[in-house]
Amino acid sequence: MRRPNKKAKPQQSLEPPLTKTCLTVQRKVFTLSITLLCLLMFSTTCKADKLYVAVAANFSSTIKTLQRLFEAQSKHRLIISSASTGQLYTQIHHGAPYEVFLSADSLRPEKLITDKLAEKESSYIYAWGQLALWSADRHKITTEGEGKGEHLLKTDTLSRLVIPNPELAPYGYAAKQLMKHLELYDLWQNRLITAQNTAQAQQFTLSGSVPFAFIPLSQIKALPAQQQGSHWLAPSTYYSPIEQRLVLLKKGAQNPAASAFLKFIKSAQAQQIIADAGYLTESSH
Repeated sequence: MRRPNKKAKPQQSLEPPLTKTCLTVQRKVFTLSITLLCLLMFSTTCKADKLYVAVAANFSSTIKTLQRLFEAQSKHRLIISSASTGQLYTQIHHGAPYEVFLSADSLRPEKLITDKLAEKESSYIYAWGQLALWSADRHKITTEGEGKGEHLLKTDTLSRLVIPNPELAPYGYAAKQLMKHLELYDLWQNRLITAQNTAQAQQFTLSGSVPFAFIPLSQIKALPAQQQGSHWLAPSTYYSPIEQRLVLLKKGAQNPAASAFLKFIKSAQAQQIIADAGYLTESSH
């Protein structure tokens, strides 16, 4: 009688018993390491890429031109807030998250340095402003005769004139200085309209509600050609120099984007853009 064949024993695996488990663990560890590395790189990049900049209203159009070039060259990103110099100064004192301050004067940056809110070594005059009497009517102000700006100021007793707030905006303070220099402030005082900043002063005149405004030359040049109207560039001897100074705030001291921007703003390329916009710079002052 034939005995039934016994079932063959399964062939034992030559693979060590924990190899698959080890490989799985290794894959998980590797994946986790890559994930942590990416998160670390991402967080570092985000911090370095953003720079919060407070910009005086008169420089708002110029900073946009500079912003495009800076971001293209450095890959950093500017987050811009614009208002009058006095308003921005107050915001900084109240804890606003700005890291660089582009003022329209030297007084506020120097105060921030004294108050330990800004780095003294970073202080730099990036531009000198030029004041102009402006009308949206391209025939209103001429280079000579009765339409010349200085002559209009001395003879016009009916029109109104808008200036930025002298307490907050350096260009408004310069306009007040100019009128006192010409002994015309009393003539115009009751017809003066006070705007919050240079941008609002320009808008009042552009809308037709006020025929004349004292604003920065740069804001006139930033308008489309058909809206530039006419202007009189006031002699710089009629008012104190408008030193537009920037300063690195303590909150931006550790931000690589701040260091890159301060270096950029001093470059020949950036200074040429500022000069073309209607300011004086180190090379032209």
